[in-house]
Amino acid sequence: MPRSKNKVAARARRKKILKKTKGYWGARKNVWTIAKNAYEKGQTYAYRDRKNKKRTFRALWIQRINAAVRAEGMSYSEFMGKLKDANIDLNRKVLADLAMNEPAAFKEIVNAAAKAKKGAASTSTAAAKEVKAEAPKTPKAEKKEAPASSTSEEKPKAEKKAAPKTEPKSKKADSSSDDLKVINKIGPAFEKRLNALGVHSYADLAGLTDAKIEEYEEKDSMTSYDQWQEWIVEAKILAK
Repeated sequence: MPRSKNKVAARARRKKILKKTKGYWGARKNVWTIAKNAYEKGQTYAYRDRKNKKRTFRALWIQRINAAVRAEGMSYSEFMGKLKDANIDLNRKVLADLAMNEPAAFKEIVNAAAKAKKGAASTSTAAAKEVKAEAPKTPKAEKKEAPASSTSEEKPKAEKKAAPKTEPKSKKADSSSDDLKVINKIGPAFEKRLNALGVHSYADLAGLTDAKIEEYEEKDSMTSYDQWQEWIVEAKILAK
């Protein structure tokens, strides 16, 4: 019986690696054993440096923010703490970009953060939790009172259902709508999609939170989180 050989598969396997090492220096590009080692070593470095890249960029953003904030008489740690107190949800990438390319807008953010009272964010969150805790109590009282009502009280219920047919909200949205195309990277198509999500004015766009952005992205995946943050910053400036 003749000896079976694995020529085709072995050659394909080697060609696959040599194709990836095309352009390497010297024997690394065409000698199988050397090319294989060079490729595998490169893949380990790529895996490691994908992690390191995130760290180095974060450090760079912090340095840029620190340099810009020092010119306004504030340290980096003070600035980040006051941003939290002012409920300004901007990540370091956006802040560093504004500090480099939009110093006027960054200065307004620094001034807004400087005016914030210490602990304002924690008190607002605590108040929101209290409101959420108290909210379920009122519907229960209404449900208990409803069965006790007589048949004569059924007519006002029909009137209440008929009342909400008028839609004053849409009129307000039409009257207070702004030209969102003024904002950078928002064209007619994006404006229509934002209007469909309920964003009609600069104030609507400026008031978006991270939770609202996630909700919109689930409905209509428009763009990246960083692009949303840039739109919000420009909308805040235009809303004034």
